[in-house]
Amino acid sequence: MLTRRFGDLDLGFIYSEHIHPPVGFRALAGVVQGPDWIMCVRDATGGDIVEPPTRLTDPLPLWQPVDPVPPQGYRALSRVPGFPPVDKNQVACIREDYCHAADFIKGHVTLEPYESGDKVFLLPPHNQTITRPPYVLALPIEAEMGELPATPTLTSRERPEFDTEWQMYRSMVVPFPAVRDAGRDTAWRVANSPFYKVELWRRYDLVAFLDNQTTVEQSVGDTYTTGVSRTVTDTFSIDTTITVSSEAGIDIKGINIKGSVSVAVTLGYSHAVAVTQLESRAVNRTIKVPADHAGAIFVENHRLVVRRADGSVVPGGELIFVANESFIAVQYPPAANGETRLDFTDDAVPVLADA
Repeated sequence: MLTRRFGDLDLGFIYSEHIHPPVGFRALAGVVQGPDWIMCVRDATGGDIVEPPTRLTDPLPLWQPVDPVPPQGYRALSRVPGFPPVDKNQVACIREDYCHAADFIKGHVTLEPYESGDKVFLLPPHNQTITRPPYVLALPIEAEMGELPATPTLTSRERPEFDTEWQMYRSMVVPFPAVRDAGRDTAWRVANSPFYKVELWRRYDLVAFLDNQTTVEQSVGDTYTTGVSRTVTDTFSIDTTITVSSEAGIDIKGINIKGSVSVAVTLGYSHAVAVTQLESRAVNRTIKVPADHAGAIFVENHRLVVRRADGSVVPGGELIFVANESFIAVQYPPAANGETRLDFTDDAVPVLADA
């Protein structure tokens, strides 16, 4: 079983119709109905995040699911099969600080919008068999840090390269049920890619250049389409279950939960910045290039990529968009005071924060 550590919790998956987790693990299985994915968890530190229930309630009638009775300070996230009987020591109850309260509305477990970007929420399969009140597993997630793209500069009067190299800025790992992967069934994903990586890449593209060989100031610029259109958003969401929009930022659907989990913060945005960055709109950017100077406008592109464990990209799992508020204008040679940047003649706006 391939596993991944989230905070102090080790998580893995098996594909089975029987609740038999590997040695050292306990199962958050739900009511398994034929072969299906079963979550298996353990405390990676040898501590007490995961404990068995004190007992299982009696099945009435025999074939009905039963409730794990958790120890004080713990939650059982789902009922388990009443028949065949399940060994309670194979069943996981989770310490409350690794759980998150939810609601049960019209047959669905529902979460309020979550914007802190540091957790992903899961339920066992077959969430119609949840315990009441419902709680979900809250997995801490952390970004793997990359590098910022090189800031564009001009080093001569010649037209620069059209764009800089893509730089992987941040990435995060999520359990496989969070991501749709067309053409790969559950058994394959459990065996080969139980976890997927969501990456944010950044680079600058050249959008305008002028070598002003005259003795007077000249303007250069244009109107550029930035952000993510509704059509692109809907297509990416259908292909991957990840929503990228100005309304919500960057969201991953809660797993077996009606609602969504914001990952914008984990990938390096504040929620407010993400909304602004993603808004689809036409933006005019114009500069005045001094006499006997070259000037250029660059804009930052963002690229979201969803990868399997082997590094391959899932079908439809790549989205590239021009980030709003991320234009840079530069000149060569520098001004008399050494300044290499140029101001925009329209309202200048800041680029994406580097934090």
